[in-house]
Amino acid sequence: MKTIKVILIMVSFFSQIASANRFTLAHSVSLSGQYEDNIRFSGKDEEESVSAGDLGFYGSLSRSTPVSSLSLNTNIKSSSFTNSLYNINTQDLSLAYTRFIERGQWNIRTNVANQSDRQINLMLGGGDMPSRDYNVSSSGINFNFQKNLTELQSVYFDISMQSNDYDYSLRSDYDYWSGSLLWQFLKTERLQLQGRASYSDYKQHEKQSESFPIFNLPEPLPQIPFSQETEDLCRNNDLINFVETYGLLYCGYLSTQSFSQSDLGLQLGFTYILSEDTNIDFLVGRSQTENKSKQEIPYYYSTNSLLDNPNYEVINNTKGFSTIYQISFDKEFDKADLSLTASSSNKVGGDGEVRPTSQYSMFSRWKLNEFNSLAFRLSYLSLVDQSFSPQNNEEKRNIKNLMINYIYDLDKHWSIGINYFHVLRSSFDNTSRLNRSFIFSITWQPTEIEF
Repeated sequence: MKTIKVILIMVSFFSQIASANRFTLAHSVSLSGQYEDNIRFSGKDEEESVSAGDLGFYGSLSRSTPVSSLSLNTNIKSSSFTNSLYNINTQDLSLAYTRFIERGQWNIRTNVANQSDRQINLMLGGGDMPSRDYNVSSSGINFNFQKNLTELQSVYFDISMQSNDYDYSLRSDYDYWSGSLLWQFLKTERLQLQGRASYSDYKQHEKQSESFPIFNLPEPLPQIPFSQETEDLCRNNDLINFVETYGLLYCGYLSTQSFSQSDLGLQLGFTYILSEDTNIDFLVGRSQTENKSKQEIPYYYSTNSLLDNPNYEVINNTKGFSTIYQISFDKEFDKADLSLTASSSNKVGGDGEVRPTSQYSMFSRWKLNEFNSLAFRLSYLSLVDQSFSPQNNEEKRNIKNLMINYIYDLDKHWSIGINYFHVLRSSFDNTSRLNRSFIFSITWQPTEIEF
């Protein structure tokens, strides 16, 4: 339903803004093949290698005027693996509108997408990597406003909302919105002071789970081995004689869990221009995080009348403070550029869970000549599980990622790409799993059409 609402907003917005102005249509088609040597990030004795073919289409319809710009973009991809459990089709549709005003601008962007659970997890980090791929339905909207108040002062306001629904039952569906206000003051020609206030609210959808204490009875009661048949008997209250014989009230129960987090942050920092092609951006501060978790047991598997209207509820509220920061260093060369970044804050991972996240990366791109370009990214991601203490290193999950990308332009319409990915994931038990993948692609991008 949320996805349908976003699509209706996009269609209505586009139809009202689109007039007799000229539009530009750009599109491309890509065909690629890939190989992965350990798709499930398993141990050496359980590694599974796969190969796949991908067909992708990208389209963009845009319009620009002296006071505004409008674009509608779509990205569609179909993947076919030698192991069909990883076959998945993804679609992304987005609408962006920018309006230029006196000494500033504002823009709004909406999108709906059907994504790959595995690709989101690889990109953002998260929990386990299942033995198949699943769909993730997402929708979001973002509004950004920036304005130069005076020759020395400027403000930037940003607010966004995101909703993700996972087909994989062990993921956490959630709604998330965040807002921030950045103020900048030009102190000198090179130095700009800045302050940022931010707030975010994360709400995890209610999840249900079952527990069966009958499989873990205290001594001297008999130990019952786990079986699906016994679970079914318990659900249907067909174990009542056994339960009453040993003085038990129930053999299992259904429980619901929910979790939410609000985060308020304040940061101070600066941007400094070292030279015409080199600058540093720095923000550091503190955030106050409030977590709320709730567990209820609405139903016991029992015929005992005492449990007809259970009233079991546990609510935990915790508050904490942490240091947050964002640092970036950017430098441009004649035929290359370099970017170094570091950040630490609470973020939503690829599994839908929010947790303290630290990320460090280095990205560089070279234009070797008219036809050849090369890029690489080296990143390190550290995630801390919310149920553990951040002081214990054994309770972190680290992800190291190396990406190398080479592109050769055959002409202005055709290009060839070669990608290599080297991903090392470590679990909370400090075991590491490595996956290497190679992707070869060819892309056709015809001449843009104006009408």
